[in-house]
Amino acid sequence: MARPPALMRALMSGSALQRQEQNRFLLLDVARGVAAVLVVIHHCFRATPGYNSARFETLKELDLTWTSFVLLGSFAVSLFFVLSGASFGLSLGTPERFETRAFYIKRFFRIYPAYLLSILAYWTFRPIYGLIREPGLSDWLSPQFANEPGLLGWVTYLTMTFNLAGTPQCFNTVLWSLPIEVQFYLFFPLLVACLRPTNRWAGNALVIGLCGCAWLVGTATHTPGGTLQRLWEFGGGLLIGVNRQPIARLLASKFAASVVLIAACALFLIPRVGPISLGPMPANTFDVLCGFGIVASCAGPSRWQPSSGAGRILVATGAYSYSLYLFHSLFIGLVAPIGYSLASDWHPGAFFPILLAVVLPASWLLARQLFRVESAFIDLGRRLARPANRPTPR
Repeated sequence: MARPPALMRALMSGSALQRQEQNRFLLLDVARGVAAVLVVIHHCFRATPGYNSARFETLKELDLTWTSFVLLGSFAVSLFFVLSGASFGLSLGTPERFETRAFYIKRFFRIYPAYLLSILAYWTFRPIYGLIREPGLSDWLSPQFANEPGLLGWVTYLTMTFNLAGTPQCFNTVLWSLPIEVQFYLFFPLLVACLRPTNRWAGNALVIGLCGCAWLVGTATHTPGGTLQRLWEFGGGLLIGVNRQPIARLLASKFAASVVLIAACALFLIPRVGPISLGPMPANTFDVLCGFGIVASCAGPSRWQPSSGAGRILVATGAYSYSLYLFHSLFIGLVAPIGYSLASDWHPGAFFPILLAVVLPASWLLARQLFRVESAFIDLGRRLARPANRPTPR
């Protein structure tokens, strides 16, 4: 692969560039990068005057079809869950050799240090936000910086159980999906155990059955948190990863690949063109099925290489997506209130792109720097997860 230009190499950290050059599944990084950008766009729009109601239902009630093509944060979260499951499936190897201890050690050091840093950063930012926000402002953005967490807030946020406890929003509103992802990991050894039968399709059926039972139990008992109800998104991604070879053979046909692409586009558009009643099915069913199609298309062998600057930036954004997700609300919290006071009479159509143009690159550059910290902890987790009798590779 041709080396990126000097400017692009300067934009990317060494670890991300190495990942770009070695990763066999670059399109998955692109999908992850697109999902991260969609999340930032969603939250910038939610912070725009006229659309920053604390009640998300208010936006849904607007007779503006185009808002459904901007408010894509929920779709991006579903895509992230599918991507997460697929990434584990692609790296799983032989289920019989799965090591539970190593898995949890590596996951802890991948997730928790950066998460803890973000909690401390948002706590430190609270007094700054109190100085720049308008008095009495009641909007989507303010509760995370205005609500006092109290003992329950600290305990549930530090243990990533605030989705189960129903803790009021504090620290960072957009973190709601992270504990769900982490709680998926509690089911992962069981999902891997389901894949151990010699017959591939029997293993697939067991995973589908487990995810279906989790959804039924979560829905019937109204289990808080959403983890049981959404396990099928992660489990479906896992099946895409472990079945990548038969999927790749299927999608080797241009006709089959075209059908999957058209179906994914249709599944994306259907719920955004008009309200669709799904009965007992999850409201995000179309989004998840679309995510399955996207990830299945990206997980197969591909000769695609990021030859353009935009492609390389998307690959890097996929690598930086975790810190981008954790910290972009800091910039929204800093820029949006200043914008409210300076441009109170601006039309939302003018405010939103300016807010996005500031928040997205600033968040990206911060995430690029923090990726170095993430990489250090990832390497530490790998070393600690390695069995004591296994020599350290030079």
